[in-house]
Amino acid sequence: MQSKSEIQIDQALHGYVKGHRQLASSIELDDQSRAEMLVLSDLLVTAAVDRGRSYLTAYPLKTASRYVLARTWAAGKEFRPGSVWTHSLLLDYQALLLLPDLMRLNPLFRQPKQQDFKDYSLPVSLETRGGGNGGISSVPIQQATTALVKLYGSQYVDDVVVPSGPDQENQILALALWRQMWPALRRQFAFTTAEGASLLGFGFACTLRFSADQNIDVTPDPLDDFQGFHALLDDLSAGGPTPLRTFLSRYVIESSQPRKTAIELAGFFEHLAGRNSIERLDLAQPLIAKNRLPRLAKDLVADAVNDASDFEQILYLARTLRDIPVDIKPDVLVKRVAPALDQLGILLNISQSEVEGSFGSLLFEGLVHQCPLALVSRTATQSNRIKMARLRPETVSQIEWWPSEDSERAQLVGILADYDEISWGHILSVLSPTIGPLTVSALLVALADGAEQIGLELFTQAGPQIKDVVAEWFVTHPAAFKRLAVSLRTVSPDQLRALTQAQLRQAPPFRTQEGWADIFTSVGDTSAFCNSSLIIGYLLSLDMQGALSLQLGRIVFEPLYLARDAYQLGYSEMRYLDLSLRSSGISSNGTEAIVKSALEKWPVQDSDFGVLAFCKNQTLIFALAREVDLRGGVTLLESACENQQLRDEVKEYLNVYLHKRKTMKKASWPFRWW
Repeated sequence: MQSKSEIQIDQALHGYVKGHRQLASSIELDDQSRAEMLVLSDLLVTAAVDRGRSYLTAYPLKTASRYVLARTWAAGKEFRPGSVWTHSLLLDYQALLLLPDLMRLNPLFRQPKQQDFKDYSLPVSLETRGGGNGGISSVPIQQATTALVKLYGSQYVDDVVVPSGPDQENQILALALWRQMWPALRRQFAFTTAEGASLLGFGFACTLRFSADQNIDVTPDPLDDFQGFHALLDDLSAGGPTPLRTFLSRYVIESSQPRKTAIELAGFFEHLAGRNSIERLDLAQPLIAKNRLPRLAKDLVADAVNDASDFEQILYLARTLRDIPVDIKPDVLVKRVAPALDQLGILLNISQSEVEGSFGSLLFEGLVHQCPLALVSRTATQSNRIKMARLRPETVSQIEWWPSEDSERAQLVGILADYDEISWGHILSVLSPTIGPLTVSALLVALADGAEQIGLELFTQAGPQIKDVVAEWFVTHPAAFKRLAVSLRTVSPDQLRALTQAQLRQAPPFRTQEGWADIFTSVGDTSAFCNSSLIIGYLLSLDMQGALSLQLGRIVFEPLYLARDAYQLGYSEMRYLDLSLRSSGISSNGTEAIVKSALEKWPVQDSDFGVLAFCKNQTLIFALAREVDLRGGVTLLESACENQQLRDEVKEYLNVYLHKRKTMKKASWPFRWW
């Protein structure tokens, strides 16, 4: 490894010995590199070496990872006209970093004086310490202006051509431009000071050459319009790594167009003196917007964060840097500011960012984590609630975090369902006093296994709207419905209404007979049955056996028939009843289907008057008698009338039916009397 105080530099010599060729070298290069050096060591520019003059050529050797600086002289009168000597110094990339000024290499060039070239076969050493700072008195202004505009202007070119001046001025300008560049551009830059020479065709990314044409156009715009050019122009003559060059080297490489950005950076650097960190950050916005120069942003932000001391300054940083990725922890800002409620809300809203790792997202995270829970929750808005909950789940246990609208709460519950650290018990406790049906529905979906317990609590304590939602959930979860039925010691009319109406909203038939049996067994007040209770109770009585079937039949059969006969059932209720009866084999609809299904379940027989025991309404008894008559004649009806256990009013209506039947038969009345 090379010492930082002394570097070893390889060298090579090209010249004329039976043709132009390599005469000596201290390094073995690959074939492509040797071929490039052979051509570039003899640019065939006769005028450039007349009268003892020499010229410089510099270029990268990509395949050898070297950078070449070469000086070319005329070989002399004893050689064929146009013959030259070219002494080349080959620097590796480490040497380039240790030696940012090629002017230090000038003393190493030696024009051969004899045919002994062995001195060129060994590396040469250069002391990097001392030797002055490489400053020059001045650079040619016209040439320098042209070069800078073409190198860094908005319409920059890769082949920079400037008017040629005296040899010494050409060389000073070329070397000054090279040392002002950042390392990445230096390694791609090639130049020759030979007037009229060209470096095209070698694949160099950027070249500089000199032309005898003194009218080369610089730019159609005044130089003063390009902020930063004067800074670069003034910096050219300074030796050593100047502050501007160090600044450019650190930041320009991040740009997708570093040469164009160099002018902007130079203009920015020009105005830094006397400004505080906040002002510098503000000045840099065109440069760091949209993550253009992240390292510059990082450095400026770090300084600004360290210096920001009051709310207004922190608010400015949040607004300015919201979407800019930074590598800092804004904890210091959170601790430095003790915001009131309104200030915290403003700061949180402004700092929200979807860019991960940005200043805004980091500040938002710090504020949410470190500020008091109640204070953070009170600043929750539609745009930041979910982000708050993700960062600090306990915020959802604060009523202030929740919006007042039921629909908005329900939407939030649906989103929170995917969060593992949410305490649903706390949420229910917070929302219970004002909870709405949409929120309850969303909670039951989100809670999964825990929905049953919370559903039971709500079903026994909440109002009608909540009961309806919870009932819907229970009837669609058969196992939970059975457990609900067992847990309810007494079922109130409004609970029964909610459950049976929820069942009617499902597709018939229902399959939870066991649970429904427990529900109807626990009903405290059967006199308050609604239409849905009558329908589900009746269907259940048809499906069950034993005492419960009879008990339910006695309660619901006649009221259901009368409600249907008086058109008191809604369309959906009638449809549910008809479809359910049809699934059990009853082909009729309406009251006829009710009568037929009842006689199928509780037939009138010689020893049993069946469903007739459930009735006392004349219309219903006539309908049952007519159906019994159609099925088996009047014998069963006459037998029922003689049964001592049948209620007297039923016997009376049956006798009326039998009497009218006989009277109509004797008269041969052509129409059915009913």
